[in-house]
Amino acid sequence: MTSPIFTAGAAIAVVGVAGRVFGDIASGVKNNFDAKATAFDDVLRGDAAEASQTGSSKLSVSQVQSMIDNVSNAIRDRLAAVGIGVNPPLEVSVKDDGQVEVTSTHDHVAEIESLINLEPAILEQLQALRGEAGVGRIVVSNFKNP
Repeated sequence: MTSPIFTAGAAIAVVGVAGRVFGDIASGVKNNFDAKATAFDDVLRGDAAEASQTGSSKLSVSQVQSMIDNVSNAIRDRLAAVGIGVNPPLEVSVKDDGQVEVTSTHDHVAEIESLINLEPAILEQLQALRGEAGVGRIVVSNFKNP
């Protein structure tokens, strides 16, 4: 028969091993999380390595936001000029061929796509957003950006 002291010692050893295993797993998860957080922070800062991979230039977050605001305002104004509202908000994407596609549900999708694709200033801004900032999709709503 096994002595209680031996059994207790074995149980303590098993708990110790399990504790180390869980500690190693937790450490690995934390290190993996930290690496992802750092990579995300680099993306937000416009990390040079990320920019070279996407072919985009190094733009600050405020520069990208300004570009988005400008093109959103231009789209909203152009649509308002022909009596089309952006309620519900529009999701506008730039396709690989440089043309614009409305990827949200709206009563005037074809007309909106045509208007934007025939408006060189808006089209150039959207293509610049995709090429320089890596932003291929924006949402245009009723909210006028500053």
